[in-house]
Amino acid sequence: LTNALIVWNVAVTNLPTDLWVYQVCPQTFTLPVVSNLLAISKLEMINRVARPDSHLLSYDTNFMRFMVENKRRRILHCLDIAPTLGWITYHDTSGNGSDPLEAAPTLEETKKLTFKCIFQAGIDRSQIDSKPRSMSVTTTERGLSPEVITERGLFYSRRIDGIDERGFCFSANFGSHNDEPKLLSFEINWRNLVPYKPYSIATTNKIIDFIKSGRATIPAQPVDLSNLGNAKKLTITQFTPIYFNKPGMDKVDFEYPYSEMTVVADFEGTNTTTFFLNCPIIDETK
Repeated sequence: LTNALIVWNVAVTNLPTDLWVYQVCPQTFTLPVVSNLLAISKLEMINRVARPDSHLLSYDTNFMRFMVENKRRRILHCLDIAPTLGWITYHDTSGNGSDPLEAAPTLEETKKLTFKCIFQAGIDRSQIDSKPRSMSVTTTERGLSPEVITERGLFYSRRIDGIDERGFCFSANFGSHNDEPKLLSFEINWRNLVPYKPYSIATTNKIIDFIKSGRATIPAQPVDLSNLGNAKKLTITQFTPIYFNKPGMDKVDFEYPYSEMTVVADFEGTNTTTFFLNCPIIDETK
């Protein structure tokens, strides 16, 4: 990237002039929140595992696992809570492959059910982007029966001071059982973020310098970028400030603002490739 001409070709308007770096402090979940999570997971306090895996305890000494197994030791319901890290995950595997196919809730129903889960987890719903970040569907068919959407999932981003938090925030997946919605899984990654230090947003020229100096990273792409080093010009066509949230069990001390960029690589003439770039955006010299 350092040998290519980098051109800024996007109008940046209505952006904050500065953003906070946040320190990640120990999180807590109150007893009512834990009780709510158990209720929606079809579990009870008596289902708490006395001695969780020592590997999991090494990440969070307060780690809790609630689990129900059948007589063959097959796990039917499992709720993991790492309260200090702010990470919760649940899976329902009680379904049977011979059960009748049932249609998952509609998209609108899934949205309502997901926000109900968010509320039950004690999360302020105003801190969640109202539009899902992404969605998924699972379709199933058997024999001559028509294909059925048996599972529908939604992924939502957290909002931090008006900026989206990318990465792992909140997701939920629903199916149906006996014509009733069935929660199949959810994951919450809600770290306790405390304002640490404010920084000014870097100028466009400084952001270009960040890219040239190798401070930008290339996330997983839907296109082949093996020839990117031969690009003659890189044109930044879209710029979005974000915070990035790592997976729940990763140790994180601070959370920084970054930018998501859409970049067009020009190799010569009409030969171009569009890809995505992540880059720091705060000016640490001010």
